[in-house]
Amino acid sequence: MYKYKEKSFQKIEELIKLFSANEFSSPYRSTIPLIYLALNHTELIDSFSEKKLAIFEHETRPKKGRGYPSCTDLLLLDEDECIAIEAKRTEPPYKTVSAWNSGSENKRLVLEGWLEYIAEYTNQGISISEIGDLPYQLVHRVASACAMKKTNTTVSYFVFDPDRVKDEYYLEILRGIKNLTNTSIKYKYVAFKIDKSERQIQLEEEWDLGNREMKTSIIAELEKGSLMQIKKIRAVEI
Repeated sequence: MYKYKEKSFQKIEELIKLFSANEFSSPYRSTIPLIYLALNHTELIDSFSEKKLAIFEHETRPKKGRGYPSCTDLLLLDEDECIAIEAKRTEPPYKTVSAWNSGSENKRLVLEGWLEYIAEYTNQGISISEIGDLPYQLVHRVASACAMKKTNTTVSYFVFDPDRVKDEYYLEILRGIKNLTNTSIKYKYVAFKIDKSERQIQLEEEWDLGNREMKTSIIAELEKGSLMQIKKIRAVEI
């Protein structure tokens, strides 16, 4: 069974039409290769076909305070396991907790709420000061996975076309959060190589030249499956 947020659907081919067109505004969006994997190469997503439920853009609300939900790219669930997948391609590093936290009472509450999700799952408390150097997004993604309360939980980062700098960055932050959450949560870093079609290269060139009206073209090519091929090149269990 599949869901896009709260909407259920039966066939994976229906997925593209459920996303907002804004998700396809740029040919560099990491949403594109993740959807391509789901449509064409599910064998590259561990346990995809075995899980009873796959949720795209799963939202978890903050436990405390007022704030936006954490939106996990892909959540795979069955009775006793949760695999949370975060896709990255050209995104720059996200704000650290210290940079995000302005010191307001509400932000303190939001952070405490995310950390409570983690502590309830791991039976290990974490203070706000301990996560200051970690990306705020990583913290609430891990909290979202913990909120599913499954016996086994894995947080995986799928990174497309990483260079050495991105490799080191994602491995470092995953090691950082693992050191705070003991062995209750598994972490995985998976690198993929995108073999671009001529059409994908053309779309990226158009974007680089300033074209910002590309949604229709990107969606049409993604539906045809003509943009890329994807190969798993590295998988590291942290």
